[in-house]
Amino acid sequence: MQKLTNLAWVYVWTLAAVFAVRNFVYTNYGRGVLSIREDEVASELVSVNTRRCKVMAFVLSSFLAGVAGGLFAHLLQFINPRSFTILKSTEVLVMVYLGGTGSIFGSILGATIFTVLLELLRPLEVWRWVVGPLMLVGLMMFRPTGITGLREHRWLIPAGERSAPEGVQRGAAA
Repeated sequence: MQKLTNLAWVYVWTLAAVFAVRNFVYTNYGRGVLSIREDEVASELVSVNTRRCKVMAFVLSSFLAGVAGGLFAHLLQFINPRSFTILKSTEVLVMVYLGGTGSIFGSILGATIFTVLLELLRPLEVWRWVVGPLMLVGLMMFRPTGITGLREHRWLIPAGERSAPEGVQRGAAA
């Protein structure tokens, strides 16, 4: 059987996923999910349909998880439940928390930093897997919001959502 996953497919699907998540975050459903994250009861009180927002977020994340699973299966050409250990779950958690849980760019940055770090620690063999959980514990103690926190990188914010620089009003003549 031929490998169907290569760097080009992973790159295309990564860009598509970032684009889809970015666009979802700035829809009414995405804003609803953000308000649910802050306070679910308050969200319901201001007429956010929490059930629908949660279902939309679940559908998007399930689709992306399915794509990732398909790419992973075609890369390995064999997949079984033992491929997904507690170590794999810990890796994903460290990647997300390292970058920042409220930021798309933070997740990308966290995944990049953690992957490069694990590759640099490859000579340590099994002991490199101790670094991940220790990094997660240290991060939660000293920087609970991650590297970027809730801030988003400028190019991941739609043009209409960006705030004008200080002292400049939108729509004002120069």
